[in-house]
Amino acid sequence: MKSRNAWWQIPLSAAALVLLLEISARVAPLLPFTLPVPLFALFILLVSFMLLGRVPAGIRAISKVLLSHLSIFFVPAVIGVGLYMQQLLPWLSTLGFALVISTAVSLVVTAWLAQKLEKEHPSAD
Repeated sequence: MKSRNAWWQIPLSAAALVLLLEISARVAPLLPFTLPVPLFALFILLVSFMLLGRVPAGIRAISKVLLSHLSIFFVPAVIGVGLYMQQLLPWLSTLGFALVISTAVSLVVTAWLAQKLEKEHPSAD
């Protein structure tokens, strides 16, 4: 949906995402289990897209911008590791093991899901 009249979709979608995160921050502590606020917001977003049956054009545009600059999101983590390196050194092997295992599991699950989705919805190629 590319229209010059739809200039308001991107700011409205950005405001909706911020509102969703704020609502998630208020509701997540009330849950009977611990769930990080961003993960809870992503879950609500996923369910809303499933109910809607599509991803709105404004959200799609914002997600493309965020994904094109994804490396910026790693800056705080890298600075934190550099800042707290002395405290992290005793846990280096444990952290490394956890990172390797979680990355491997993520890759396996993503590959499995991609194969399953490709079988259900083959591309036109």
